[in-house]
Amino acid sequence: MHEKNKAEAEKLEKFVNEALAFNKKHNIFVRESIKEVYEKDVDDCLPVLQKINNSDKILDLGSGGGFPGIIIAILKPMCEIHLLQVLASNGASTNQLSWVDAVEAKPTVADVSQTIAPATATTINITGTGFISIPQVEFIKTDGSVVVANTISFTNATTLSVNVTLASGNYYVRVENPDGNAGRSTNNILTLVHSPSPRCH
Repeated sequence: MHEKNKAEAEKLEKFVNEALAFNKKHNIFVRESIKEVYEKDVDDCLPVLQKINNSDKILDLGSGGGFPGIIIAILKPMCEIHLLQVLASNGASTNQLSWVDAVEAKPTVADVSQTIAPATATTINITGTGFISIPQVEFIKTDGSVVVANTISFTNATTLSVNVTLASGNYYVRVENPDGNAGRSTNNILTLVHSPSPRCH
């Protein structure tokens, strides 16, 4: 079973709350409480994570309320996830499709301003497109572990100033806007390597 960290747990809680609020108007699934959503939907999605590698591309057909696609996207952030819902017989989008279809608003991550020293809080600039004040910024190591930025300053829609403390390794950069739309660098654009300590003679 996947052990959720604090950041993942907060994202799951946010998603479940928004899904329930949306469901009151559009009736996309039959659930009455947050507890019921966790027991019947979130927890039911967790076993599939054992079959998914960090770099997999996944298509969730008939996603409906976003299960399991959005759950996988939260807990396996290095995967590329696509959610698809069929159209109604008259060609109009179903309520489910309008809930999950937000591709056009995703931010993109292009580059970072500098290399940084491991285990040292450092401020860097992140460039891209579609940033909205103030997003959440995560650094995803190639082993799947996630580090959240210490502080984030919004400069404009194409530049963020971010303070972060990272261990040695290779990292993807992920930016999530306040509206929930997110994007990450297509490559691991940040590499940290410990310099050897000087030896005394």
